[in-house]
Amino acid sequence: MKSYRSQVEASALWAAYGDALGFMTELADEEKGVRWRTGVNKIERTQAWRRKIGGFNGTLINFPAGSYSDDTQLRLATCRAISSDGFFDVEAFAKIELPVWSCYALGAGRGTKDAVSNLVKKNVRWNANFFKGSKGARSYTESGGNGAAMRIQPHVWGATNKAPFSEIAKQVVRNSIVTHGHPHAIIGALFHALCLHETLLKADIPDPRIWEQLIEDASQYCLDSILEDQDIASAWIYEWEKRAEKPFQREVEIALAECKEIIRLVKKGIAESNSYEKIVANVGAADPLKRGMGTLTAILALVIAHLKKDEPLQALLTTANCLRTDTDTIATMAGALLGAVNADSFSLEIQDQSLIREEANKLVDISEGKKTRKFQYPSLLTWQPPIRIIDAVFKMGDAYLMPGLGLVSFDEKISPSNTNTWHWGKLTMGQTVLLKLPNELPEIEEIDVPLRPYVNTTAETGRKQMKSSNPQFSLLSEPHYSSKQKIVNPTKDEVLDANAAFNLARESGFNANVIGELLIQLSSNKNFATESSASFAALISKALIERKKKYG
Repeated sequence: MKSYRSQVEASALWAAYGDALGFMTELADEEKGVRWRTGVNKIERTQAWRRKIGGFNGTLINFPAGSYSDDTQLRLATCRAISSDGFFDVEAFAKIELPVWSCYALGAGRGTKDAVSNLVKKNVRWNANFFKGSKGARSYTESGGNGAAMRIQPHVWGATNKAPFSEIAKQVVRNSIVTHGHPHAIIGALFHALCLHETLLKADIPDPRIWEQLIEDASQYCLDSILEDQDIASAWIYEWEKRAEKPFQREVEIALAECKEIIRLVKKGIAESNSYEKIVANVGAADPLKRGMGTLTAILALVIAHLKKDEPLQALLTTANCLRTDTDTIATMAGALLGAVNADSFSLEIQDQSLIREEANKLVDISEGKKTRKFQYPSLLTWQPPIRIIDAVFKMGDAYLMPGLGLVSFDEKISPSNTNTWHWGKLTMGQTVLLKLPNELPEIEEIDVPLRPYVNTTAETGRKQMKSSNPQFSLLSEPHYSSKQKIVNPTKDEVLDANAAFNLARESGFNANVIGELLIQLSSNKNFATESSASFAALISKALIERKKKYG
């Protein structure tokens, strides 16, 4: 029997490898497009290749062998947002990871991009990201793509074997609704999580005989997780139904019926030919309107993993070479399943392999209750995200900084130019990023900069500060703990009053830990402790009562 650690590590590596293979063929409708990118008609391994970034008139970029897309990027972001105690810091993920990710994203879908564009607004919280959609794109309530399903594996990897799936489901749903609001996306994420959970427990791909049960379970977990989560249950459901003008539960039932029909067609295809390509044609996976659907992608990933469960490389190559489908996402999700049953030594070429291994092992340590490293985020009370992709990097003496993720180095010297230029960089944590840098980088004055964004959970972490010549960012790098939120006063000499405290509490979504910290600060006011505390409590009480009246 393979160890859980070897299963998770292989799952993470094969997921990234599938992403890298599929990234080379993503959105290529014909073999000549693949040949232009790679020099070959059919993908057989990861290799150096090229692609334009920014559309038809964009910049031609040379990609090193094993380069991965937004699938693995967002999976790594999810890993960082999972604390050493297994807590998923959804606020840091939504307000720090995603906005910064938009500056180095590769191959991102429109739905996720629109979601992040809305999240950068200060008044938009992770559980209320009801964007309208840009240029005729789908709105939040219609956003049913696979951008959520492709990144939720870390929630499964970091769970203990004894943990009920209902606990994993809650984290998967929280992660999903940050960017996607349609049941196709949420159920797709839960279905893939269930399949991965089953695969890790049994070291085998789920049998087709239980696929319908798994999709039924995923649908039920979708409803249960939303209704049982206090941060989602009242306001989210109310707002969703108001904007969509339809009952959410009914949409879940419709999505479930559609999934059952897809599974019926898939089983028929398996019985007739065992051909992945024919199954793809039968379910219409190449149709642009269905290609990136969360549920369909999750089902096809399970299909190819089932058909070739003992041949992970062939499975991923088959997926990557099935043009006009969502090659990278199906392959990355299939890779996560296949790695869990093929946990042997991994010797294929993939970018940032050491980092992927480290993150996988961190999650296994978490599942075993061991102390592990924790990513050090800026305080959300002072953080301001980048608005444009060229605002991601600052010059700091001879070094460069990506606020939110840490120091970044470049293989080539960065010199002022007449145009914005693309550069491959490497973050201190070990992640490779492609960044578009402005003509001249803004400079910051160093006071005390953390060289590594990770901290040992047993060590003390001091407050770090930097001054910026660009007011767009607040570069405080005080560690952000959602479970023990620290409140920072707006200025050093300013006294926090009840109204200011209430605004901070409201911005946190009336987080109990934040309210407690604010009350402690108000109580330390020598002259007006009683009055300030009482006023603050009254404001909080009134707001919560009104909220309950409105949402039940």
